[in-house]
Amino acid sequence: MELKFGDIKKMDYDDRLPFEFVLVDLLYKKLINVNEVLVCYTEALDKERHLNAMRFEEACTNLTQMLGGNFKKKEDKETMYKRAIHTFNLSNSLPKHIHDAEYGYTEQDEKEWDDFCKLMYGTNLKTE
Repeated sequence: MELKFGDIKKMDYDDRLPFEFVLVDLLYKKLINVNEVLVCYTEALDKERHLNAMRFEEACTNLTQMLGGNFKKKEDKETMYKRAIHTFNLSNSLPKHIHDAEYGYTEQDEKEWDDFCKLMYGTNLKTE
């Protein structure tokens, strides 16, 4: 029997119960195969690794632009800085949005760069 999410919703678990207790119960009742859980965990780790690799590529591309000085007008330089700030704000370890005001990075800029990343990488490069 393959357990579907809808099957779990139909089970008599209290909505306030932490999911880990539900998972333990389902494993105990052998409704979920522990190997499937491990495969899913491996896939989640691979997804995170891939996301971090794409973030690194985006950062390297932006650094190449900056170091190459390949911008002809003030607008090109401002765009490059906003791309860098967008990439910086993707960090999970550095404080987000600390450079926004200094470089005039707005919510509209964030949306534009999210859309750009979605087009280039198939994701906005965020974990949420």
